[in-house]
Amino acid sequence: MNHPLHLKVGTLIANLVSARHRGYKVIMDPACGNLRGIQSQHISLFSGTSKSRETRLCKVDLIIINKDNKVKLICEIEESNVKPIQVCGKFFASALSNFYAPGYKGAVNSTKVYLDEETFFLQIVSTEGLKPESSKPKQWKNIESQIKNSLPLRGSQITEYCLIYGEVGDFDNTIREKLENFLKKALYP
Repeated sequence: MNHPLHLKVGTLIANLVSARHRGYKVIMDPACGNLRGIQSQHISLFSGTSKSRETRLCKVDLIIINKDNKVKLICEIEESNVKPIQVCGKFFASALSNFYAPGYKGAVNSTKVYLDEETFFLQIVSTEGLKPESSKPKQWKNIESQIKNSLPLRGSQITEYCLIYGEVGDFDNTIREKLENFLKKALYP
């Protein structure tokens, strides 16, 4: 499958983090590309204390692990299904999670990387193919506002949320700046 927004955002985040945030580790889903020096794998998030099919809540597109070996940022990129249930659902499933397990293949035992006490969630939504009069951007702003006003959720480690929308080419200018600012806030509070 072709995922141009995944590739653009994955490459941009990986380059920004490697250039400015030493000691942080970026892990990306294969849809985000396969960059040298960046681990590429499916990224499963789990709830509770054990890793199993029953406790796996979702797969996300990108995570950043901090110097304390905790998940500091979760990134989800929506290219095709940009309905509110998809946008909210991915955030909520991630908010219910408390650890990432590297190399998940259904095995029970492996290392757990817990979410940081202050985990950031970044959601990127594509505007590709939207009609000029679409109400989606206003809907996404409303969702972002509602989620921000609900944080922190009881029992969740996610304390910050940002929703950015645009087309692939938009990430070369002002959207890039918004993304950079959110990364700075997440990685250098």
